[in-house]
Amino acid sequence: KRYNAEWALVTGGGSGIGKALAFKLASQGLNIVIVSLDDNFLKSTMRELAEMYPKQSFRAAGVTFSPGVDYMAKINAATKDIDVPIVFNNAGFMVTGFLDQTPIGKLLANIECNATASVNISHFFVQKLVAKKAKGCIVFTSSVAGFIPTPF
Repeated sequence: KRYNAEWALVTGGGSGIGKALAFKLASQGLNIVIVSLDDNFLKSTMRELAEMYPKQSFRAAGVTFSPGVDYMAKINAATKDIDVPIVFNNAGFMVTGFLDQTPIGKLLANIECNATASVNISHFFVQKLVAKKAKGCIVFTSSVAGFIPTPF
């Protein structure tokens, strides 16, 4: 409750580190918005959170972070009636293989997910925090993959 927060948002919260973050935040009494691929992992995580923390609220925004996809509309719709002062930018994936043999769409989706989406989401919520003169916390998770010499 350091930021007087009732809600937190976690990208990539359907599985892995993002799921663990969502459960940790919920254990601290926060309501959670999970932004993740609209798949069975997201559905399962939402169900597990609701069962473990029945007095809290959980919302899902099933999105794909790819160029040309208006994922911010779904995030806005999921958060339009709440204040979200805590944001964990956690979604990401790694592309392996040779640049010339990897489809350009996959490479561009990788950049959108790992970099551009975090900027869009942070900008969206920081604008709201500044307008309300509210405190908040924006967190970026990363990977040791950043130390591997690859084009992206």
